[in-house]
Amino acid sequence: MATGRIIKQNCKHCGLSFLSATSDVSFCCLGCAQVYELIHSKGLEAFYDLRNGAGKPTAIDNSDMHQSDFAWVDMLQQESQTNKSPSELRVQLSGLTCLGCSWLVEHLFMRRTGAVLAKVSLEENSLWLRWEPKVLNISAFLEELRTFGYLASPISKSVTARWSALTWQLVLCMLFAFNGVLLSFAQTSTSIDIKYQGLFHLLELCFSLISIFVGGSYFFVPVWRSLQARFIHYDFLITLGLLLFIVTQFFFFFTTSFENARLWQISLLISLLLFGRWWHARIVHGKLVLPTEGIAIRRVQLLLPLFTRGVLCSLLLFFIINYHRQGPQIIESTTAALLAGTLYPIARIVQNCPPAWMVIIGFLLVFISICIGATNLLTPLWSCALASTIGVIWLHALKVISWVQA
Repeated sequence: MATGRIIKQNCKHCGLSFLSATSDVSFCCLGCAQVYELIHSKGLEAFYDLRNGAGKPTAIDNSDMHQSDFAWVDMLQQESQTNKSPSELRVQLSGLTCLGCSWLVEHLFMRRTGAVLAKVSLEENSLWLRWEPKVLNISAFLEELRTFGYLASPISKSVTARWSALTWQLVLCMLFAFNGVLLSFAQTSTSIDIKYQGLFHLLELCFSLISIFVGGSYFFVPVWRSLQARFIHYDFLITLGLLLFIVTQFFFFFTTSFENARLWQISLLISLLLFGRWWHARIVHGKLVLPTEGIAIRRVQLLLPLFTRGVLCSLLLFFIINYHRQGPQIIESTTAALLAGTLYPIARIVQNCPPAWMVIIGFLLVFISICIGATNLLTPLWSCALASTIGVIWLHALKVISWVQA
């Protein structure tokens, strides 16, 4: 007997919330159901262990798929096979949403005979392949990817198309930060007519707001989708710190004198965060090859949210105990601690099943950075710089280790 009650559920594949009239429905769409069955039929359930946030419903093309649709791949494959051995190819790949997608695509390729190496760049939405010539058919592999909801296309030869979305966000935020610094410097170091001060403050506000929408969305959107799907994203600490910093600066801007507000630092802070992520991505893309046997993916993915909860509880206790000593200054140190807690390098290597000691060192480095930020030794800007630098050094060390083990 139908009761007419609508039930809110989470899709078992993409994690997004959807409304259903019965509790028996587990998927938001037919595409997600098909991909879910494909993943389990091929023994790739670790995809769901690596999923660090909600994705999007899978678009499946139910029309007849022919290998001739990838004729452009056959031409590129022939060209690459005549030039070098093993052959290499880089294509654009749509449908990528998280590190789980990266792991799934790479493992589907490595299961094929003749496969040498595959690396997915989430920042550039691209796939880099290396294989033994005349052994592996790339068009057949790309056809298989389409059944999972990933559509390959040739990379554009234009200059502007070589820049990823992350690169564009970084460049724009740096431009806004540069203009904000100039406006702030002009107000403090030169004598400006009072009738122009309001205009300068308005421009500084506009630059910071645009930076939040352009660059801050890189962190806000995945974290929000993850929370909707009841996941804790690895960027949750950074996002919380960024929000705390933005709210504090806007509070000073609208309630106190303009001199106490540092809106230009919002653009600069977002630029630093994006630069660190861009730098980290450049290190691991197509170069980091870790052992296939190591600490289980599920264990590390359980440690990431537990570590995040532990940091939040510790910082809350730290805030309560020290607020009467430091006053409002405790907000800046708490913000610095949150911004120092970047877990991206750890989450990035989880898909390669790293040795346990690598993961332990990663968590230890993040913990030390958080402690340094909480002790008010660093400002939020310097905390971001420290976290990015530690991540770079750590990922470079992992790359060297992977070369030695190879």
